[in-house]
Amino acid sequence: MALNDAISLPEPEGRITFSRTLPGVLVIVAAYALVHATLRLVASGNLGDDDPLDNLLVQVLAPGYSLQHGPLYDWLLWAVQRFAGTGLPSFLLVKYACLVGMAGCLFLITRRITGSALWGFIAVESMASVYQIFWRFHEGFTHRVGAMALAVATFWALICVVDRGRRRDYVGLAVAVGLGLLTERPYVVFLCALLGAVALQPAIRRRLSGRRLLSVLPVVLLIVSPYAAWLLAEPQRLAEFAAAQWPARGGHSVSAMLKGLRDALTFPLFVLSPYVLIVPMVFPGIWRSIFRQTPLRPAAGAAPDFGQLLAWLLLIEFAYLLCFDVLLFPRSDYPVHSLLPMFVLAIAWLSDKARATLPSPKRVRVFMLVLAGFTVTAFLVRSGNLYVYDPFCQRCRWGVPYPDLAEQLKQRGFKGGTVVSDEQHIAANLRRFFPDSRFVVPGRAGEGLPAVGGQTLVIWSAGQPGEAGEPPPAELAPYLSAVDGVAPVNLRLSWRHLWKPQWYRESRWQYWLDEAPAAGG
Repeated sequence: MALNDAISLPEPEGRITFSRTLPGVLVIVAAYALVHATLRLVASGNLGDDDPLDNLLVQVLAPGYSLQHGPLYDWLLWAVQRFAGTGLPSFLLVKYACLVGMAGCLFLITRRITGSALWGFIAVESMASVYQIFWRFHEGFTHRVGAMALAVATFWALICVVDRGRRRDYVGLAVAVGLGLLTERPYVVFLCALLGAVALQPAIRRRLSGRRLLSVLPVVLLIVSPYAAWLLAEPQRLAEFAAAQWPARGGHSVSAMLKGLRDALTFPLFVLSPYVLIVPMVFPGIWRSIFRQTPLRPAAGAAPDFGQLLAWLLLIEFAYLLCFDVLLFPRSDYPVHSLLPMFVLAIAWLSDKARATLPSPKRVRVFMLVLAGFTVTAFLVRSGNLYVYDPFCQRCRWGVPYPDLAEQLKQRGFKGGTVVSDEQHIAANLRRFFPDSRFVVPGRAGEGLPAVGGQTLVIWSAGQPGEAGEPPPAELAPYLSAVDGVAPVNLRLSWRHLWKPQWYRESRWQYWLDEAPAAGG
């Protein structure tokens, strides 16, 4: 994400250029997001890996959608789709807006801790060397994006409260916390760890006004109230929500605990790799900075130390993994990227530790060039992933010819109504072509929506070339009763490629089209 003028400065603490200001960082990251969004939209309008279910859920605005995560991301997506449509652009707008906001807060936090605008810029650029951000972020995250952004925003809001203590700073902190509670569970872990870290630093506790904190508590409650009311509306729903937050005890075998210990020790490193490997290679003195120059006991009467606060935050989060995922609820089945909201702020802390090694201007320049190299390399590899397909990807969901499928369905008589499929990728990707239709995936989305009239289209994936046609999936049976005994229509379409011949790869579907409205929903 670096600019040439930022890399070529003769001194690491030289003059403040535009790239080392908050507006400059926002412009640079926005340009980075625009380049990646354009690359994606030109390649394909198909949804990313994690987008389809949310595209189906936001057919209606609701106070809650899932017990696994809060509704904030879906609320934002619903609002953006009012003007950006029901396709990929709405997802990219939400995702990259969160990235720009997160980068801005990370810059401010690091600049406050290090006292250096340059290191604030380097912290933002460092995100481009984190695999989960420079690669997985673009195709794989939905609610996690909001949790990451609001974790960083909450920490910056706390700094503003401690440094300035204005009423609007307290309101900002309350808004960040309220919105964060509507994302997902890792944010709650982060928030609890942050409260614990604050409790361990008297200088920060003294700066906080209990009266003002209590006065803005209604702001937090107001923000979370729609989702809380949705949970409380049904006792069964509330019980299931509580069960989802606290896994059932059991499985305390030595093997399970060892697997949990392995993941608790390695996942905090994996989630920030390869960044956490690059930093000590370029700044070998960082080990001394971490282990010998990181006081954990605050000095009496000292000013607030946000670097120390970050250290305690990370230690408490690590202790949480050891306690809950090893001792109480041994588990090793969670994805590495689920820890991003908890550990993304480690970038600011490691930037401070790297600065404390007093590196030469040349070493700083080398580090920034390495980070810029990651940015360029990731862009080139992602371009191959999006445009070349094999061998960069296997499923290559962005290559599935959904636009051709929608066109064929229109030509064969489907004008709109209810679309039913057993696969959320099929239903969600067709939604942008039939925005006024109702889309149903039995057991997952759309079944409770009001009927829209019109036709009923039931569609599913067929077998591979050469295989005999399989019967329709069992979950679609209630929607097929009106056409029982009628053979489905087979449809096969070729993928498009920049240079490979037609039919080098294909997708196959089967469908029934009925003029009557759906009977099963």
